Amino acid sequence: MRQAGVKHPGVKLRSIFTGGESLGGELLGWVRETFGIDAHEVFGQTECNLVIGSNSNLFPIRPGSMGKATPGFDVRIVNDSGEELPRGKRGIIGVRQPCPCTMIEYWRNPEATAKKYAGEFLLTGDLGVQDEDGYFWYVSREDDVITTAGYRVGPSEIEHTLMKHPAVAMSAVVGIPDPIRTESIKAWIVLRPGFAPSDALAREIQEFVKVQLAAHEYPRFVQFAETLPMTATGKVLRRELQGAGLDLFRSIRRGRYMQKNASHAAGLHRARSASSTIWTRRWSSCITAGAAMTLAADQYRLARARPVTPAPSHSLRGCATARHLDRLADRVSSAFQASREPAAWPVAAA
Repeated sequence: MRQAGVKHPGVKLRSIFTGGESLGGELLGWVRETFGIDAHEVFGQTECNLVIGSNSNLFPIRPGSMGKATPGFDVRIVNDSGEELPRGKRGIIGVRQPCPCTMIEYWRNPEATAKKYAGEFLLTGDLGVQDEDGYFWYVSREDDVITTAGYRVGPSEIEHTLMKHPAVAMSAVVGIPDPIRTESIKAWIVLRPGFAPSDALAREIQEFVKVQLAAHEYPRFVQFAETLPMTATGKVLRRELQGAGLDLFRSIRRGRYMQKNASHAAGLHRARSASSTIWTRRWSSCITAGAAMTLAADQYRLARARPVTPAPSHSLRGCATARHLDRLADRVSSAFQASREPAAWPVAAA
């Protein structure tokens, strides 16, 4: 609705409930401004029903919060062993048992059932925080947590911050493999009408997040898309986005291997005194022009994300210097970018 530019005149709603993905303060503000009512967020699972929610008739809605425990449910923040954690501490959202509304077991799957329970609690597998007033704040799914440079980062806070940018209609944040940081943060973004994908816009969005969150939480990679993969219930399929990031990582590693071997076959050691155009032509004759453009673009992304330290020329075996490679990557990646849809071009952080 927000992406389609729905307006308030002529639309009269009494109540809105949201679920599937965390609502966030920015989207709550849009609902209030557009429809003149509150959006009531609910949280639950098939295994345990709706156990947390907001209700403006019972208590004030706090932007970004899921609300409080639904009457009849005892919901707490616990650790892996089912031990309750102090208020303000991040942990697993757990539902105390016994409870007539939660599942008994997974059908003929005792191993999965055993993992679902710890102590007196059913473990939802979602991470959250409960404040001193009893409000719950969603962090992420356990398996969506991004480990980067020794930090564990939940995507929700980054996504909520991205949604505050005037160009962003939808966003999803995932971790992609990084040989130095374990994972790098990548943001997939659907733009609002009137905005076009560009390197400049990607850098602007990165800076926008960087000044509002910790330095390790901004997305080092930004990719624009027309849509995001979602389930029938409105949840973003982050596994598909993570898979795309893994494919990119593999292509970078594969490109580095192919580049090394192609340098011997094509005699690229002689290109030290030649131009980048000749270097590219010789490479192309070995592994085809399309493959050369793909690999050079991947090298370009890698170089932009992690500056290359120049090494002695004999160890580069045909690259001569990192500067030479950078000039080549700039030329080829420009051609590669022009040959693809702008919405599909990933932009690495400077």
